Amino acid sequence: MSTPDGRDVMLKRHEIVVRIIDVNSRILRIDNEINGLDIERRNAERDVHAVPSSGRGEALFTIEERISELGAMRQKILTEKAWLEQTLDDFDSAAAANETSEKRSVRRMS
Repeated sequence: MSTPDGRDVMLKRHEIVVRIIDVNSRILRIDNEINGLDIERRNAERDVHAVPSSGRGEALFTIEERISELGAMRQKILTEKAWLEQTLDDFDSAAAANETSEKRSVRRMS
């Protein structure tokens, strides 16, 4: 990959990999937030059961709603991740096929 075209290929591949890393980071942040909210939900459930008229039912509803929103966001990001991983696989396959083709051309010229 010492040619200018090889450098471009390397940079394009790098960009895809960086995007996958970003997606993984976003998934981890969402998972962390969901886990924190799960703890809050359990505390709110405990409070609702301990004192049913405490008004914590609204808090519980809000927490569950946010967990649901985060779950939908997570699913959307997982779809993006699958697409990026497929794009990377396709990119690597095309690059490997191109490299094999170039080696055959060089052998024929020799």
